[in-house]
Order: sequence, then structure tokens, then C-alpha cells
Amino acid sequence: MNRNEPFAAFCNRLAAHVNVKIPDGDYTLPEEYNTKATNLLNNLKQKKKGFPYYPITFIQNRFDNLDEVKETLMAKTTDGEIPNWIPTYFAYNLYSTFEYDDDGNLKPEGLYGYNNLPESLQNIIKVVSVYFMLQI
Repeated sequence: MNRNEPFAAFCNRLAAHVNVKIPDGDYTLPEEYNTKATNLLNNLKQKKKGFPYYPITFIQNRFDNLDEVKETLMAKTTDGEIPNWIPTYFAYNLYSTFEYDDDGNLKPEGLYGYNNLPESLQNIIKVVSVYFMLQI
């Protein structure tokens, strides 16, 4: 692995050409994963501006052995499918701006679901989702 590869480039290389669409539905974060998901999300939020410029080594290193990644995913999932709540949670919470209007209502134009993100950001969410799945 190129240890200096920026995280965004790594994600585009690793997850490109894997078209994933999440069907509409209620994808609530299960309570037992709340702490781990929140910790990872907060870490990523701090590093988000650097995604195009710097590696996120703790994630990228986890993908050094792709055979082991696939094996672990198959053991932890049904047919290797990551639950829809994982990319939904990370997309919404990492890329939504949560801005409010003068009446205190959340502005819908600042909210992003996974399907509404451009491919490059979806690729980041795909990699983060796999990484999270490997950690739980």
C-alpha cells in the first residue's frame, strides 16, 4: 500500500465502480453500536477537510490484506452485505450540514443521504462502512 496516498484517492481506487444504492427506508443505528459509530464519526469529522490531501492510516492499513477483509466480512454478514444503516448513518452524519432557518427548522437542502452524494463521497462512505463492519 502507498502509505502517503490521500484517503479520498484511496477510497476512489478501492471502491470505484461498485454501484451501491440504498433503498428508501428507516435505517436506525442500533443502540449497541452507538458508542463505536459515534467515536469513528467524530474522528472522521476532525479529519474530513484533509481527506483529499492526507491518508487516514488507521483505516487504510486495515485494507492491507483484502483476502482477510473479504473473509471477515463474510463471517460477520449475510452474503457479505453490509447493513444499510451503516452507510446511511455515516453519509448523513458526516456530510449533512444541519443548518437551521430563522424559525428553528432544519433546512432540508443541507441534509444528505447516501444516494444523494456524488460518487467520490459515496466511495468514502463505502470504505468507512466496510471498516466499521470489520471493527464491530
